[in-house]
Amino acid sequence: MAWVQAAKTSSWSRPQLDVGSVVDRRYRLKREIARGGAGAVFEAEHLYTSRPVAIKLLLAEQAETSESRQRLLLEARALSVARHPGIVLGLDAGETEDGTPYLVMELLEGRTLEGILAVRRRIGVADAVYIGMQLCDALAAAHERGILHRDIKPSNVFISRSESGREVTKIFDFGIARMPQQSQKITQQGAVLGTPEYMAPEQLLAQDDIDAALRHLRSRHQFVRMLGGNGAIRRAISGRVLLKSIDAARAFAECAQPAGPGSAGSRDRASVGP
Repeated sequence: MAWVQAAKTSSWSRPQLDVGSVVDRRYRLKREIARGGAGAVFEAEHLYTSRPVAIKLLLAEQAETSESRQRLLLEARALSVARHPGIVLGLDAGETEDGTPYLVMELLEGRTLEGILAVRRRIGVADAVYIGMQLCDALAAAHERGILHRDIKPSNVFISRSESGREVTKIFDFGIARMPQQSQKITQQGAVLGTPEYMAPEQLLAQDDIDAALRHLRSRHQFVRMLGGNGAIRRAISGRVLLKSIDAARAFAECAQPAGPGSAGSRDRASVGP
């Protein structure tokens, strides 16, 4: 779910709880921060400590689906495992009285990279490198713990400030992340997860065995977007390019298949370069 600042419209579905409600007898919802297809994020306050937090709740219709519920709880586990200064801090998780899961996170002040690019169009080289290095550091830490985010894009990258005033890049929204030793598949086999324009070719093929190193292709897409603006990323992800990427990934996957008995000819062909 992208934390997109947006004006409220009456046509949107309401979460089961709204501003003024108390979640799990501990968190009072103060204002809506953002909304996506599956849930909404609120600024809230802990009733006993007065600590300001961000809390994610599923929309009413999504709270009834097993996949949405499992993904929110998976995100809570991912944030717990992937603790890093460059990843939003998960503080708590649980269920409301009616059984709706919720996720509590640190409350960040700042804007998403998407929001910044909407105003500035593009970012200077020095700033882009500074943001990119922090992004790669956080992704590397997650990968070392076996966590693949699978949806890195500007709307899921937050630029905040530390207490000392230094700009800090934070990754959030681990809703479709893949966890190590995940015992149960949440998504149907062959389903494509993520945002196509920021996907590695192998992910477009919905392959399960994607190496973590390929996730850094998404980081390179962020650099293209920061340095070249919206037009650059649109040109880079034209339909023709996406199709060629899929074809290349499919050809590589076929060549990488283990050779069976009597397939020496296939091995020779696969090992010969252009």
